[in-house]
Amino acid sequence: MKAAYLAYDRTCLNSLSVLSNYFEHVDYYIVDPDLTLEPIETEQLGVFVDHLFIPADESHMTPAHRQYMSLLGPSVRAFKDQLQIDNKSSQAAYTEVQKKAQHEISGLNMIKDIVIHSKNRKVYLEKEKVGVKEYNFILIEDHQIVTDHFQKFSKNILSQEAKNSHILFSIVFNFETKKPRSEIFASRPFVYIKDRLIETVVDNWSIFRIQGNQLIVQQWVPYNQHKNSDYADFMTQRTAQMIKERFEVFQITGVESTFVDSTNGFFDRQAKVKNSLLCTTTPSFHFSSQDRVNHFLHDLIEKKVRELKRPQSRGFDIRG
Repeated sequence: MKAAYLAYDRTCLNSLSVLSNYFEHVDYYIVDPDLTLEPIETEQLGVFVDHLFIPADESHMTPAHRQYMSLLGPSVRAFKDQLQIDNKSSQAAYTEVQKKAQHEISGLNMIKDIVIHSKNRKVYLEKEKVGVKEYNFILIEDHQIVTDHFQKFSKNILSQEAKNSHILFSIVFNFETKKPRSEIFASRPFVYIKDRLIETVVDNWSIFRIQGNQLIVQQWVPYNQHKNSDYADFMTQRTAQMIKERFEVFQITGVESTFVDSTNGFFDRQAKVKNSLLCTTTPSFHFSSQDRVNHFLHDLIEKKVRELKRPQSRGFDIRG
């Protein structure tokens, strides 16, 4: 059996270990196949607020940390729930195959059309310079930034497209450290809360992480602004100024790049597929552990694949 996966970036490849249980071949069609960013597990996110760094591990918290978390805890949990995939999986045990399925990675813009043939239980995908490819199953990352890239044929597979109010905007800064305390921030990614008295997440909460000599700051921006270069420049300048004022340990030396991530949360509406046997939607795996991804996908598709493998009833031939 063969599957196709339409997604935003390479974090969708975290699905391969599970999909290999069900498919011999998986083709990934990715909006930005060159974007590689190490996933963050939300359980690893500490919190920096009021010049106090609160570790993610409760066993490392001081009384002062616990006092802050008694106030911030519900908001922090809600924020993390917006990022990671739903934790309602059954956690049922399954055997992971030793040999991974064959897989190919292409740009999503290579797709020219998709047609679902419900009677034959097949999905036909027309790929540029290749022609029509046949699949048994298709997975689609549920985010507007993905569906926006195949609007011409989205009505063939979706009864409702995703619509997001906000998207995660990332700025990559080059930096130097000014004080030894930077080791505290380098050990784990963390959430920075600008003003704990303001309930809103937008323009108030950011995610910081260090990769080598680069500082990556991620924050929510309106979806309709994510392609606006003037807005990107404004956000970059404002964020650099915020770091200068609030983080004495970091000295920004330049801006490497800016980009967006598809993540869970902040939906005006979520996508719905027309054929739930041959298609399914998945969340982004950017902020979820591999174990969480494994169990989520296992629960999502096992029954569907079992049904697909069942012989179809052909009815009676009355012609004698």
